[in-house]
Amino acid sequence: MTPFNKMDTKEPCILVIDDDPGIVRGLIQILKGMGKIHFTTKGTEAVKLALECKPDLIMLDIEMPDINGIEVCKQLKSDPVLNNIPILHVTAHTDLETEALALSSGAIDFIHKPPNPAVVRARVRNYLAMKQQNDKLRLLSSLDGLTGIANRRIFDETLDHEWLRTCRNGFPLSLLMIDVDNFKSYNDLYGHLAGDECLITIAQILKSCVKRPGELVARYGGEEFVVLAPHCSADQALKLAEMIRSEIVSKAINHEASDTEAFITISIGVACSTTFDLGLHEGQASSNLTKAVDLLQLADKALYNAKKLGRNRVSTKEDNHN
Repeated sequence: MTPFNKMDTKEPCILVIDDDPGIVRGLIQILKGMGKIHFTTKGTEAVKLALECKPDLIMLDIEMPDINGIEVCKQLKSDPVLNNIPILHVTAHTDLETEALALSSGAIDFIHKPPNPAVVRARVRNYLAMKQQNDKLRLLSSLDGLTGIANRRIFDETLDHEWLRTCRNGFPLSLLMIDVDNFKSYNDLYGHLAGDECLITIAQILKSCVKRPGELVARYGGEEFVVLAPHCSADQALKLAEMIRSEIVSKAINHEASDTEAFITISIGVACSTTFDLGLHEGQASSNLTKAVDLLQLADKALYNAKKLGRNRVSTKEDNHN
């Protein structure tokens, strides 16, 4: 999932990273009933596994043969998707120098080996509660105050994160930029309270249409919305956009001042990291999209094109027909 996700009541997830299978088994037994446990005995797998399971807490050995736990901690903290996860170092060292190094690497605390069950459970319980509280606060600061969906800040952060993942893994990343047609005239005719209700309704429709894991719906500003869709090809993005446009039309929200239709309509610009910029076939690499902002600009140009072609339509930058 993306950095912005609705809070839920799923059980906590704990990732244990230690090259000693005996320590791993012991920690799993100690942590029984406190959450879902994932583990690996290889430090080199830590970042990959953490990205897959999105843990609420990481317990990380310092001394491992393949890579030092301090270095693993730095790698975890340097990843924008993982850097808010608390890390507990597990170490046999008792000297102050190692403890200081463990804390300066980004870890929140450390536990000595052999682990004391009562101490481990108490500290894990405290840090899981702290993570849950921080997640709630982050969620509240991530919401658009009117519509209740993600705000512009979260969209900008998520776009950067997903772009890095796209560059790293090569999967397509699609972006839909959505504008409510003739919205100023709607506000002028029906009033701003009605305008707010209209935007809320549109946000709810977007949420009902965008259901795949990892996809993000956000209010971009004013009457503009965005949908960010990882692992979504150009063709899939076009189909999603058309479904959204049709769903808005089906609601038949009266708009007597519109010069497009007698009801609320939207225009959608669609861009994909692998296609629309050069007209390439799916799977071919793009050469002129080098930054996340390039994808955003491409979607914005496609939206402009949709408006120029008459509104109430889905468009790409290349469309030049009515």
